[in-house]
Amino acid sequence: MKCTSCGKELPEGVAFCMFCGAKLETPAPAPAEDAPVEEPIQPAPEPTAPGAIEEPTVKFPAPAPAPEPAPAQNPVQDTAPQPSPIPAPAPLDAPAPAPTAPEFAAAAAPAAKPKKMKPWMLVIGIIAALAIIGGIAYGVYQSNLAKQRAEDYSQAQSLYAAGKYEEAAEAFAALEDYEDCADMYKKCGLWIDAQKLEAAAGEDPAAWEKAADAYRKIGESKANNQATTCQNTATFYSASQLMAEKDWDGALALLADLPDDFMGSGDLKQECETWKIYEQAEALLAENHYYDAYKLFNSISSASYEGMSDPGERAQACVQPFPEAGVVYRADGYGEETTELVIESDNAYKNSYYKIYDGNTLALTVAVPAGGSATFRFPSGTYRINESYGSQWFGTDDMFGDDGAYFTCTFGGEDSFTFEYGNGYIMSSAGEGGGTSVGNHSTDRGSF
Repeated sequence: MKCTSCGKELPEGVAFCMFCGAKLETPAPAPAEDAPVEEPIQPAPEPTAPGAIEEPTVKFPAPAPAPEPAPAQNPVQDTAPQPSPIPAPAPLDAPAPAPTAPEFAAAAAPAAKPKKMKPWMLVIGIIAALAIIGGIAYGVYQSNLAKQRAEDYSQAQSLYAAGKYEEAAEAFAALEDYEDCADMYKKCGLWIDAQKLEAAAGEDPAAWEKAADAYRKIGESKANNQATTCQNTATFYSASQLMAEKDWDGALALLADLPDDFMGSGDLKQECETWKIYEQAEALLAENHYYDAYKLFNSISSASYEGMSDPGERAQACVQPFPEAGVVYRADGYGEETTELVIESDNAYKNSYYKIYDGNTLALTVAVPAGGSATFRFPSGTYRINESYGSQWFGTDDMFGDDGAYFTCTFGGEDSFTFEYGNGYIMSSAGEGGGTSVGNHSTDRGSF
């Protein structure tokens, strides 16, 4: 049988559960077919005196008789546990015997009454439970908060690295005192200020220098690079202003510090150099240094800048008209005397120019147009004659320039010739009519 209270398996016929002490309602066993049913003998209660408290009488139901053991079917001893024998009940008027086994002590003792929980103990328990739950919830909240803040910080750093400083500033501000967010927020502000200065600088060198200073305050390599760019831009516009004032040397001094590929600085350097050459050529032309001016103009003939005349055309302006046939220069003391000389040219394409020296003194210069001749008179004497020819004339100083041909004439193998008083002479490359043969050997323009 089982206990109706705790469900434990119990021996048949017990009145109380030996585990929980609960009273069991066990029906009386049916009497055997041949055995007569005996009624339990109940002793008559003794009369009680008036006013005395009658003691309750405990009635125990008659225990069921123990079943007859079945005969053994085989020699193997049955090892199954046998139920403990139930002692016969004591007489009703006898005192209750002391239990002889521990399992019957619980059966004999009345069931213990459960203790009632006092209200304040319940409140404390609830508070303790809530505190534990709150602590767990707070720990989970803090963990999630830390994870979220770490993710927000990473996102703010990504915005900062991408140059989105206004968005990064808002993100860092939202994180307040998390790690270095306060410092990063300030750096975002410095970036924003510097970029605003840069955007508003235009072509003002001073504004670009302010932007450069703002970038330097950030203290990062990226910002320092941007500061360098702003400073170079300030230099570029300063040089441009000097160029507008035609201060080519001042502009070149500034541009020398800039890479050629920075905002076209290399082109500005070339423009400054070109303008310097152009203005120098104009000055030489104004001073009648035609050939030197010609060379400078020719060196920049392909240049074209606003306000600059075509250098190729200015070079051609340096070429002078060739003098008329005859004496171009006569030194004092070498007036028209009785000796006459005729110089004939058989070159139809190039003009000729002669210098006649008395020793080291230049006595006369004579121009002979291409294919023409020149006749002139001078004092008799021994002279040295130099001959040159060319197509472009740059004046008596530079003559035909470096493109001309320059020679010292020889007369019968000699570098000088004596012109006698009262005689006339003809010097011609044709060599007609006999006379002294005229040759030459090369010389340079500086020694001509």
